[in-house]
Amino acid sequence: MAIEQGVVEQVSDAQAHIRMQRSPACASCGSRHMCYSDSNEDLLVEIGNTLKAKVGDRVEISMPTGSLLRLSVLVYCGPILAMIAGAYVGQTWAEALGAEPTPASILGGVVALTAAFIGLKRYDRAAKAKGRFLPRMTRILPGQPAIDCPVTPPADNR
Repeated sequence: MAIEQGVVEQVSDAQAHIRMQRSPACASCGSRHMCYSDSNEDLLVEIGNTLKAKVGDRVEISMPTGSLLRLSVLVYCGPILAMIAGAYVGQTWAEALGAEPTPASILGGVVALTAAFIGLKRYDRAAKAKGRFLPRMTRILPGQPAIDCPVTPPADNR
């Protein structure tokens, strides 16, 4: 299970906006630039506030590893496999009909790739509606400072 920690910055309706520091795993992620962030180190995530956390609370966020793996395979391998299958089907049909196989293969690949992206978009909407594959607020971490503030020494008034 992937577990991260963050600080609740804003609470609206049933959602919480949580600021997290980028983990070392983010450095090797191919999609790291797609995440909403306002600096190289912080990441802002919006998740359901199921634990009724308040602004300033430090919370733990988790996502099952199986979900991450399943999503990765779907998003990265699905379209590629669809394109290869479409190209094969296009070539096979062209040969059966006595047509030129190369353009039919290209057309079949493009059609299958487009269908795969449309299918992924629909699957994404359905998964969001059901709350699948979304990170969850696991717990509010007790006994830890809510907000990291540097301590400034008092001014010397001599």
